[in-house]
Amino acid sequence: MMLTILAISGIVTIGIGVIKTTKSFFWKVIWCVVVVFLFLIMVTPE
Repeated sequence: MMLTILAISGIVTIGIGVIKTTKSFFWKVIWCVVVVFLFLIMVTPE
């Protein structure tokens, strides 16, 4: 569980960096989809 929390925080940190650096709305949308997808995978038990 701890590893999952670390992974999520790392992904979010990278995402914030991407959103701040890129001016492309397209990439922001892609990023949000990826984050939601990963979050659902982590939340859903095996």
